[in-house]
Amino acid sequence: MRYHNITKDDMLNGDGLRVVLWLAGCEHHCKNCQNPVTWDPDGGLPFDEAAKAEIYEELDKEYVSGITFSGGDPMYQKDFLQAVLKECRNAYIHTAIETSGFFPQETYLTTMKYVDFAFNDLKHMDSDKHKEKTGVPNELILANIAALAQSDWPGRLVLRSPVIEGFNDSKENMAAIAEFMHSVGLTEFNLLPFHRLGDSKWKSCGMVYPYSMYEATPPEKLEALQKVLLDLGIKAYVGSDTPF
Repeated sequence: MRYHNITKDDMLNGDGLRVVLWLAGCEHHCKNCQNPVTWDPDGGLPFDEAAKAEIYEELDKEYVSGITFSGGDPMYQKDFLQAVLKECRNAYIHTAIETSGFFPQETYLTTMKYVDFAFNDLKHMDSDKHKEKTGVPNELILANIAALAQSDWPGRLVLRSPVIEGFNDSKENMAAIAEFMHSVGLTEFNLLPFHRLGDSKWKSCGMVYPYSMYEATPPEKLEALQKVLLDLGIKAYVGSDTPF
């Protein structure tokens, strides 16, 4: 198993102050990815006993609320991830995950059994447009979300997406997302403002960042899309405002 980083006292990726383990590997090759170096499952560092000890040392601190698995996409390393999640469950450690959901349904549902909170990306409701910008269609993602939402899983699922100008920032896309969410019984969506923090990372990988000329998402655009979702009965959060 390989990983890229362990961050501590993180407040943006789950409830309270958390440890975040950033795993290597991702099937998506999103055009807006802020860290494409994480796509390669053979990149990063080997996860050894020292790394494991570092994480558990943090989790032993009373003020640390739990651990979040991110990436890349942590489900890419499903065997390792499921084993660690089971350890956390047995130790009553709160777990969170950030995933694309683009995995075989058995992998997705088995992993989620041991997860307390999940951010699942949903970047566009039109499958062709989704594939154009992420490299994969969305049918499997939608099917996995639906299967999880309609199962007896007791965790909390929040869907989310970066808002990309000219790609998924239309009211029609927001309405389609709301319709899908109502159809499977979900109520929470997180709108993430676009930024260009990935520009330098793409250059370091010898690639041209497709969005180098794009500006950050204007607050008024985020507010307008949030209103669309709110008016359609979806609890919509902007940026880091998702309540925990």
